[in-house]
Amino acid sequence: MRPRGMWIPNNHYPLIRWVFLLVSCLPLATLVYGFLDNQLAPNSFARLSHTLGHTALVFLVLALAVTPLRRWAIFFFRFTPFKWGKRLADWNFLVRLRRSIGLLAFVYMTLHIYTYLYLELGFDWHEFVYEITTRQFLLPALAASIIMTILAITSANYFRRTLGRWWRRLHRLIYILSILAVLHYYMFAKVTDKLPIVYALVVGILLLHRLVLAAFKSLGRTDDTGMEATREDKR
Repeated sequence: MRPRGMWIPNNHYPLIRWVFLLVSCLPLATLVYGFLDNQLAPNSFARLSHTLGHTALVFLVLALAVTPLRRWAIFFFRFTPFKWGKRLADWNFLVRLRRSIGLLAFVYMTLHIYTYLYLELGFDWHEFVYEITTRQFLLPALAASIIMTILAITSANYFRRTLGRWWRRLHRLIYILSILAVLHYYMFAKVTDKLPIVYALVVGILLLHRLVLAAFKSLGRTDDTGMEATREDKR
């Protein structure tokens, strides 16, 4: 039985969303303040580019983690005395928040690319073509940016209704996108930087989780589509 006065996230989704959006703006606000106050010197481009790109990767991994997080949360709540948390619908706030997480990843990625094109290349497109053909770490970045743009555009409800079942198939491109993003980070980072390996392990675990459930369907839930669920769904 749910304890009296227990706080249910689904009932406070607007508040959760606004708090999440405000917190998500902190990296950008910090960069803007540092740039205006000249705290990013001597290499403003490196600080801006790295922070924006890294933040985009964090949000991408969070979006990828929503479905596994919901499934594991339901599993662990089975061993608690609380009624809340044992149904798919109890975690609908995570599913609703996933689109905002993905769009934030797109915003930070766009700013990351703009910083590179403006501060590094001065919007010289001939130089851009040269960079693409000579610096290999830019190739997965270019592919990732194209995929993320497609996913951001088609995240609108209009495309979800229009594309039907193909919408879910299209948005499975996030698996390829996450691999490309980590590959770009790994190829760009210094040899002594271990953080790309950490991200590679996290993404690998999240993707392996999906592969295991796809291979052994008895381990998963046939009623879990990864989308919002109704209150009548089984525990």
